Amino acid sequence: MAQLKDNMTQYITEKDVQEAVVRLAKELEIDYHGKEVVVVVPLKGSFMFAADLTRNMNLPGLILDFVYLKSMKSGEAVEIKKDI
Repeated sequence: MAQLKDNMTQYITEKDVQEAVVRLAKELEIDYHGKEVVVVVPLKGSFMFAADLTRNMNLPGLILDFVYLKSMKSGEAVEIKKDI
C-alpha cells in the first residue's frame, strides 16, 4: 500500500476538501432553513463524508439515515439490503 501511495499525485489537499464540505453545509443550511431535512446516506463509502457534512450543518431536527445497497454486476438492478 505504501508503494501505491508513493506513486500518487495530490491534486487537492485535505484542507481544500474540508473547506468545500463546510461551504456546502452552509449552502444547504440557507437553502433548507426552516424545512425538515432527511439526509439519506448510502453505506459504506460515503458515511464519513455525510458525518463531516452534517456536523457542519445547523439545521434543527435534521435526520440522518443510512441505506445499504448491493449490485452484483454492472448494469443489474440494485438490491436494497437496508432500507430507511
